[in-house]
Amino acid sequence: MVLATAITKTEEVGWDPNHLILPSQSSYLHQDNLALRSTCYVLDHIGFIRSLLLVLTMSVSRGITVGEHIFRSPGYSSQVVKTPSNVPGGQPMDAAEKNLELVKEDILKAVQTCPIPDLHDIQLGFDYGKNTKRYACANKTQVGGIKERLRLSKHRFIPFLDGDKWICYEPGLAPDPKDCLVYSFGINNEWSFDDAMGKYGCQVYSFDPTMNRPNFKRGSNIYFKNLGLEGYNGTLHQRKQSKVDTLGNIMRMLGHEGRRIDYLKIDIEGSEVQALEQVFSDAPHLLTQVSQLGMEVHPGKYRVDDKLNKTSNHYRVWRIYHRLECLGFQLMHMGLNQYPGTQYKWNGTRQSCCYELVWVMPPPRPLLT
Repeated sequence: MVLATAITKTEEVGWDPNHLILPSQSSYLHQDNLALRSTCYVLDHIGFIRSLLLVLTMSVSRGITVGEHIFRSPGYSSQVVKTPSNVPGGQPMDAAEKNLELVKEDILKAVQTCPIPDLHDIQLGFDYGKNTKRYACANKTQVGGIKERLRLSKHRFIPFLDGDKWICYEPGLAPDPKDCLVYSFGINNEWSFDDAMGKYGCQVYSFDPTMNRPNFKRGSNIYFKNLGLEGYNGTLHQRKQSKVDTLGNIMRMLGHEGRRIDYLKIDIEGSEVQALEQVFSDAPHLLTQVSQLGMEVHPGKYRVDDKLNKTSNHYRVWRIYHRLECLGFQLMHMGLNQYPGTQYKWNGTRQSCCYELVWVMPPPRPLLT
């Protein structure tokens, strides 16, 4: 059996292979950017990503989140229909393979042309979490983390928590303990988050090229890789023995193309900027496989000169925030890094060189059931 999902007008049209609209046929290409009239797509063994991308791509409209027309426009509904895999007249596999590349190109174009507000005042960046409508998760839980103390004097300490990540466990977003996949980039010998997710039941891949350890298996379902995430294939500039690669190459290496990543954790001390810029530049469709993204960003301490420098990390992370939104992610959590040594005052407000953020890709998503 093959799962087919029909996105139709409120009146049911049922299953009809002729309703499969390819990128070259879909109405979003018209100048008036009309929402998709009626389409149907099939989830076959090529995997999750093609089906999701077909839906996302066919719903692109300027200034509107990818997928918004199909999943959230009035008058549209989603119905799951089970259909035999050998439906007469269905699209041949070779044709689907050819159109996959067209779909990826359209998603790439949609993300790269996504409107991004000008960061004319750095306070907008500092207040991103306040000014952005947050996803109100009904079951938001802090996972992992170890209690640390910063010594101020012989008898004075400031306690803080480090290494934790927030996860949404509500239906539609909660990782399935019987079948969940976690990528964790940046370990530094602090395993609390990875161990917690492994104990929960997930298959966890932990990455860090700076620990000087070979690949090994930790417990029954945690796999350490002596490899880091970056925007290129090679070695870290400051550590010639530390191998790094792009997200797409790593997913291919592990055989996870088309696989849902329930939680993508990124805490890689500034390399997240170039790594995500590469994904948005070359393969933004990969992020449509991610349900939750927990990341620490490192824009650094703001300097007045940064206001004139649009290549500074403050501007770059601002663009990352909005491109994630264009893909359909919603901000669930944002907070300062709790380590007191990273914090400073700016115009009477407490800021940090590092911020913890969590985005989720919430339902409705017909294929993530």
